[in-house]
Amino acid sequence: MKVTLIANISANGKVLLSDNPHHQLPPEAMEFYLEYAKQAGNLVIGLKTFENFLNFPQDVRELFDGIEIIVLAYAPSFAVHSAAIF
Repeated sequence: MKVTLIANISANGKVLLSDNPHHQLPPEAMEFYLEYAKQAGNLVIGLKTFENFLNFPQDVRELFDGIEIIVLAYAPSFAVHSAAIF
């Protein structure tokens, strides 16, 4: 099994935080994630990233159709239709 870890790092070397209201994923990063996820057929993300994903416009979320999204979280009561929460 091959595992690839991808981290989105800013120019100043800090991890971009989703709690930052001005946080924007660079377009080239989104293209890379999509291409890689489509090749793999799945994408494993954390709960905060998934919560941000739910706020994406519908047309952006539809780009992930056919990709199994697995959410890693310690939130037993958290449930989303058609999502696997582990």
